[in-house]
Amino acid sequence: MALALLDDDATIEVADHELGQDDGDEGTVYTLRVVSPQVIKRLRKEHTKKRPTGGQGMADVLNTEAFGEALWDYVLKAWRGPVWRGEPIDADTIVNGVKAKTLLDGSRKAALLERAGANEVVTPDGSFRPSA
Repeated sequence: MALALLDDDATIEVADHELGQDDGDEGTVYTLRVVSPQVIKRLRKEHTKKRPTGGQGMADVLNTEAFGEALWDYVLKAWRGPVWRGEPIDADTIVNGVKAKTLLDGSRKAALLERAGANEVVTPDGSFRPSA
């Protein structure tokens, strides 16, 4: 087996029941964009502003809320399975003024973000599995 490096063009599919949630749904699958250090750096730069310090200098200040939202928007490309009011819904569909994917609970978001930033181990047949 070999360790596959993070590739900005790569996507992975993760089933909800693989996230370690007590209520994991076998019918829900997420398509995630892989997050490399270069993507993180770009998103941080986009959401960082210069602000005056108490002295005469300037400091870089990261808007953590905007950065987090941009990262989540980048990572979750699509899903199959979630419903809104009993009907299937796309991740980017607007619901109550926000994208549906923002309504996913925090523990799932954290688990998916972790999977998107993890290197993969490539088996001899070319399939992937998360590294331990």
